[in-house]
Amino acid sequence: MRDKIFSESAKAFSIPYEAWYAETSVKPFENEHIMIGFYYENDGTEGEFRLEWGKYGIALKAYNDAWEALSKMPELIELLGKIDRGEREPTVKEFAEMLKELGYKDITERVRK
Repeated sequence: MRDKIFSESAKAFSIPYEAWYAETSVKPFENEHIMIGFYYENDGTEGEFRLEWGKYGIALKAYNDAWEALSKMPELIELLGKIDRGEREPTVKEFAEMLKELGYKDITERVRK
């Protein structure tokens, strides 16, 4: 197993259903979601996971190969705790703005390059 080098990647997020390729996706997006992780500028990731807005609330979905990445984001865990104590759940767009305030970069490809 190789060591992950988080210092060479950036904390970022994308909103797949807002991306240019969303309409051409083979499988339509069932629920709104945000992908969050450590991403390299030229593609690739050191670990990513998703927050999905569903019928029963916002769900965190992370496979074990992303747990280390999640552990390196204490500010995100703190934000999720504040949302848990809040009066309402933020929308995807509101949550994206919260992530930007924490210094996360929006890497959603809204325009085809």
